[in-house]
Amino acid sequence: MTTVTIPLTAVSVQSPKATTRYGAVAVAPLSASGPAAQLLVRAALNGIPSNAVVSSALLQLWQHKGGTGSVALTAQANTAAFSTRMTYSTKPATSATNQATQTLTAPAAGAQWSLDVTAMAQSWVSGTLANNGVTISTTSTTAGSVKGQAAASLKPQLVVTYNVPAEPPTGLHPTGGAVSVAKPTLTFQAPSDTLSVQVQVDPAANATTPAFDSGELAASAGLVSLATTAYAGLADGASTQWRARVKNALGWSAWSGWVSFSRAAWKALTIVSPAATSEDPSPVIQATYAGTTTSWLALTRDASGKTVETSNWTPGATISFGTTKSVGSSGTAVVRVRDDVTRVATPGDPDYLEASLAFTVAPSGTPAAFTSITAVQQQGARPWVSLIGSRAQVPDEVAVYRNGVLIARVSGATAFVGGTFSFTDYTMPMNTEATYSVRAVVNGSFSNAVQAYITPRCSGIWLVDPDTGLDAVLWGDDDQDQQQPELAVEHVPANGGAVVRRRLSRFPRQGSISGLLADVDEELAADSEAVLRAWVEQDAGHVYRLVLGNQNDPVILGNVVFSETALNGDERFLNVSADWWWQG
Repeated sequence: MTTVTIPLTAVSVQSPKATTRYGAVAVAPLSASGPAAQLLVRAALNGIPSNAVVSSALLQLWQHKGGTGSVALTAQANTAAFSTRMTYSTKPATSATNQATQTLTAPAAGAQWSLDVTAMAQSWVSGTLANNGVTISTTSTTAGSVKGQAAASLKPQLVVTYNVPAEPPTGLHPTGGAVSVAKPTLTFQAPSDTLSVQVQVDPAANATTPAFDSGELAASAGLVSLATTAYAGLADGASTQWRARVKNALGWSAWSGWVSFSRAAWKALTIVSPAATSEDPSPVIQATYAGTTTSWLALTRDASGKTVETSNWTPGATISFGTTKSVGSSGTAVVRVRDDVTRVATPGDPDYLEASLAFTVAPSGTPAAFTSITAVQQQGARPWVSLIGSRAQVPDEVAVYRNGVLIARVSGATAFVGGTFSFTDYTMPMNTEATYSVRAVVNGSFSNAVQAYITPRCSGIWLVDPDTGLDAVLWGDDDQDQQQPELAVEHVPANGGAVVRRRLSRFPRQGSISGLLADVDEELAADSEAVLRAWVEQDAGHVYRLVLGNQNDPVILGNVVFSETALNGDERFLNVSADWWWQG
């Protein structure tokens, strides 16, 4: 059911000056004689569908000044159109068919008149009667008046309430593809005035004796959960068809067309790592799926249910995600998979399969811990930290954490040389405090952690190749430009309101660096120049570490320019500039 309020075009016509065009007035006089005055009104009904069924149409007017005695107003349909240039002598004739009359006794100022013109409005909407509006007249010879179209408030209006016959539902879902459950939830587009729905399910689209008929179900939206009905369910590997119809106050719509879907039950998804008790607070999540995995997602949640870390959706069949962030004393590993079946998501049945496993973190401490760990900064205040440690026996692996986050799991055989453990962290932000924790891993068991603390200091602009350990440093300008460009559109309201800005995308950070090559402490300009020139000849896609202040980011370089500065005394310095782009 829809109700609309439509302002009226209202033209006053008066007999004292029968050829005067009064048009829209603030106060419209009404009188049967001495002199006579009437009001011609019309509502634009083009917004109402032609198949609408009008249940109510009230022409509303408001008394201007209080009247005396019994006053009656009548609305009669005009037999011809009128315009705002109409006069008393040129006004159209009227028809008494379906006229509306209302009587008020001594109407007070502001009293509402409500003339029932439902029958006329239905004829206008249906097109069986031309919408020429109506003439408002009175049988009272005592002059009275109502508020007109030009009044500041309480202007004439038509309030129409109508229903539209229900249309067949659209947007049936699922349509094509497979669901995984035997009794999916069926959805479709239903009008806002829906009172009931009905669905039928049949593999052969048998409209006469369908395999399942829900009957009339009270509903205001297009949603039917087959799990709450007597539907027997669809077998794995089978397919079927279904259709729907809706009912509003005017009755049932026609049936929608038949659409099909099939069922493909999920195979077994098993999380094989971590176990219910994990030695590692940032475990490797591994799972197996009995079907064909096309993509997967793994994540961890802490005890409160908050997501700690996620792999995002990853294409491939092997499900393995090495997490780096600790869940605390307990957490949950979650794995989702998609397979090679074309699936459609329905409420309660997403297009992926999910498995979860709750685990507690309890390092056994069985392997012997490191006897010592020291964090040192390399000579010349280079922008990386080295961990040096010792342990009686070489473990299978060494897990290295910085501020509680796993940054590496390295092979013991590789990390130990001559009984001494060595590891270089090229990702440490300079000029900030760090706590390193190191655990030995033997046969999957973790030792207790041994910690080391350091606040490395560094100045200058450093570029480091973590693959080789080679570096170059620029001096003289630590304040570099960087930006994160956006693609956006701006909407400027025509009324001069606030600008609306909508961001479409944001690009990764990028910027430029520049500085001088100079001999400072143990850093020789010639060494940095040789390294930089060699890098320029390498693949432009090679990833370096850019260290500036407490910034330590993976970047690629481009547009490297070498230029000599002006003579300073008896020296010339080499200035180097380059553009960089962040690599996530």
